[in-house]
Amino acid sequence: FGFGGTNAHVVAEAVPAPARRTGTAPAGARRPVHVLTLSADTAYGLRELCAQWVEFLPPLQDRPEELADVCATARLARPHRA
Repeated sequence: FGFGGTNAHVVAEAVPAPARRTGTAPAGARRPVHVLTLSADTAYGLRELCAQWVEFLPPLQDRPEELADVCATARLARPHRA
């Protein structure tokens, strides 16, 4: 206790263990939403880019952490064009 008006409180408790993932979601559970940013110089380039993503994305549908990383990279590490 301080006479200058300063009080400090500490609550010490063990951190609970993180829940383990079983690899399957419960019935009715929602999947996380990810935004995939696409950008190209031309309409043709955008169509080609979309075709590449259509081939690349399906294997990631059951790996949400990797899908999140891919979407973040597409959003942050690539130049954006109109």
